[in-house]
Amino acid sequence: MALRKQKNKETALKPRYKKKCTEVTALKKLSLMTAGKSLTSVQKVFIEMQFQQSGKSLKARRFTVSQKLLSLIIHERSPTAHKLLSGLFSLPSAGTLKKVCDKINFDTGISSVITRYLQAEGKRLSPSLDKYVTVIWDEASCFLI
Repeated sequence: MALRKQKNKETALKPRYKKKCTEVTALKKLSLMTAGKSLTSVQKVFIEMQFQQSGKSLKARRFTVSQKLLSLIIHERSPTAHKLLSGLFSLPSAGTLKKVCDKINFDTGISSVITRYLQAEGKRLSPSLDKYVTVIWDEASCFLI
């Protein structure tokens, strides 16, 4: 009999709990919208990430692509800073960021995008000696000298 009363009490509390959760979520969104007018897009992504991930365990966190890219920028700038911020805020782990990097397809050789860019720049130059340039290829970027 006592078990049945406990179960009835729990089922009666569930709708109130769900209502409170939706109210809290609505308040979070409202506060972000009012404060968001003066925030940059990167700041909004970071704050939304903290709201979405608060209260979740490490294994239950799911991050959007923009949240992962923001964390990847932080990690690439300074892995130590990322580690410090991960202790203070909800950020994707270094392993998650490595998986994101592994999914990016990098082909070796000359990129067709860079080739099209150089052709467009060559057409823009005057027909004089401006078209004589040296192109130096680096493993990470392309420089025109």
